[in-house]
Amino acid sequence: MTQLRKEDVWKEGDRWIIRITPEAGGVKTGVYRDVPLHRQVIALGFMDFVEAAQPGPLFHAGKTSARYLASARTTAGRVSQWLQELHLVPPGVQPSQAWRHRFKTQVRDLGADSRVVDGIQGHASRTAADDYGDVP
Repeated sequence: MTQLRKEDVWKEGDRWIIRITPEAGGVKTGVYRDVPLHRQVIALGFMDFVEAAQPGPLFHAGKTSARYLASARTTAGRVSQWLQELHLVPPGVQPSQAWRHRFKTQVRDLGADSRVVDGIQGHASRTAADDYGDVP
């Protein structure tokens, strides 16, 4: 998330979307994915923050696309250290990894479609059949 840029946030219908894209930094799969923003993130004022921001990275000061990945990783490390100092994650656990696990647990409990969840997280399909069609 630290690589997110202003241009990676937009509204589609009544939903705010973010695009996680290799052009902004690193993406494990090398392919962009679109993720709907949770209504609580919006209620906490994220869109006001985005609208007030200059074009480019929202969370780091990388000036060129060549510097985006390194700058995003530095910022992610600072966030991780801050969360650990506040004891918001268990010792030895990386917050980003913990959040991915928490997300997966929550959506299973809610009965969400696993194909949609995998699409949001950028996880590979389980079968060739899963690759047919799109995840809107």
